[in-house]
Amino acid sequence: MVQEGSIFANFQDYEWILGCAFAFIGSICSNFGVNIQKYSFMLNEVKPVELQKPYFKQGEWVFGLTLVIIGSLGDFVGLALAPESIISPISSVTLVSNIFFAYFWLKEDLSWYDFFGTIFIIGGSIVAVLFGDHASHVYNLDDLLKYYNSLSFKIYAACCFLALSIAYMLLKKIEPKKLRII
Repeated sequence: MVQEGSIFANFQDYEWILGCAFAFIGSICSNFGVNIQKYSFMLNEVKPVELQKPYFKQGEWVFGLTLVIIGSLGDFVGLALAPESIISPISSVTLVSNIFFAYFWLKEDLSWYDFFGTIFIIGGSIVAVLFGDHASHVYNLDDLLKYYNSLSFKIYAACCFLALSIAYMLLKKIEPKKLRII
């Protein structure tokens, strides 16, 4: 039993920060592992055919897989310490770190759209983590059904459907024009 005023009582108030740290490091580690695997494929591809190895026999690929597994464990620990409402936005760090690794390490091109998109991702993640609910809630089936049948959820679902419909129509209108340009 945790006594009031003990160090463990204060830790419970801030364990979400530790959860965020595990999720952040896990996402970067996992993405770095994927980039190492891609690098392994790139190294293998330039070798003569007779010297190429299957991916599971490439040391870099196995190391990358190990980092992906370690990163996933970091995400699991993060989810054990903090609610999903603040851990999920942190996983967007994967996109940001992928752009970093791809540009600086794998020498892939980075457009201004990528740069500004990354800035928006970082900003949105920071806002979601700072202002998200830092407590974990457990809902039973009756609670979930009550929320599902509420007016606010129905409005939210209608807005999502409308936004997706508009995006789909715009895509269908823009895509043929894009193909004509190419």
